[in-house]
Amino acid sequence: MSISKIAAGATDTPIEPTQTDARRKKGEATREKILSVATRLLAEQGYNGVSLRQVCTEAEVNLALMSYHFGTKEKLLLAIFERGTRLINEERARNIESLEESTASGATADLEAILEAFVDPTMKATSPANPDDLNFLRLSGRMASDPTPEVRHVISKVYDHVALRFVRLLRAACKHLDDREFFMRLVFFYGAMLYTRADTGRVNSIAEQMSVSIGPLSGIEASHLMIPFLAAGFRAPATPHATASKSAASRKKR
Repeated sequence: MSISKIAAGATDTPIEPTQTDARRKKGEATREKILSVATRLLAEQGYNGVSLRQVCTEAEVNLALMSYHFGTKEKLLLAIFERGTRLINEERARNIESLEESTASGATADLEAILEAFVDPTMKATSPANPDDLNFLRLSGRMASDPTPEVRHVISKVYDHVALRFVRLLRAACKHLDDREFFMRLVFFYGAMLYTRADTGRVNSIAEQMSVSIGPLSGIEASHLMIPFLAAGFRAPATPHATASKSAASRKKR
């Protein structure tokens, strides 16, 4: 047989994947299945309402496989959040880096631009057609108010490296506020964003009882409505704490 025929035969013959490749793909598929099932269960029942055994049963895997891929429930939650926030955090980091470069000379970034840099990537990630995305959004809202130490550790580890850069830019744009009032307004900011992402249907229910139909709203549409609202909250004049305290003390004396 000629070399050309051998070469042609080698080219025409499909290369079978090795056993290692097959095992790797199977392992990745198993891992993704566990993550999807766990995201749904945790979103529905909360961190303390779900056991690893329950996730294994729903995902149709044994505890040995669960331990191999994740080890503990906290590590499973961390993997869920790393998967769900990777693209969001990458876009946030790019947006914030651009703003940091624009303020390197001492200028202050535009308030709306700062808020958009942080909020837009999150809201754009909402995809009603994707069950995993919806479950993760609901999970995020639920975990945001969960005081369990393991949950707080995961939230901090996943979000803080980008959030700190965002808050520094925001603080520089809110010099009219003292520290106490600025960070309280930051609490209100997170509350508005998380409640919007959670999409509980509560406001829609109230609107319907008033014969108003809000209709579906995309994530980016919600963001465009939210930014002016949030900016107005941060831009509002500082609350006169001293006057308010004196008035309260005066009322008590009466």
